[in-house]
Amino acid sequence: MASGSPPGAPSADERSLAFKAVACAWYEVREEAAGVAGALLAAQVVYVSLLWRFTGDLTAPVVAALAAGATDYWHKWQIVAGRGRRRQPGGQ
Repeated sequence: MASGSPPGAPSADERSLAFKAVACAWYEVREEAAGVAGALLAAQVVYVSLLWRFTGDLTAPVVAALAAGATDYWHKWQIVAGRGRRRQPGGQ
């Protein structure tokens, strides 16, 4: 019996290089998404703080924060329940 890769298959070095390229791309996307999430969180904190400052009442920022959280939760629940629009692999 012959061992090894079938004819035309990439070598172990080529497969290793391809895996490393995919891993690096995944980390870059993950880092970018974390940066965007952090910026959005900072913007929301500033918005709620300004809302509290200008209204002088804690009710308005609490309602705004709960509405934003409920909207995020609803969208995630729709995806989990299978009724929401999911992103296709490859960004399509």
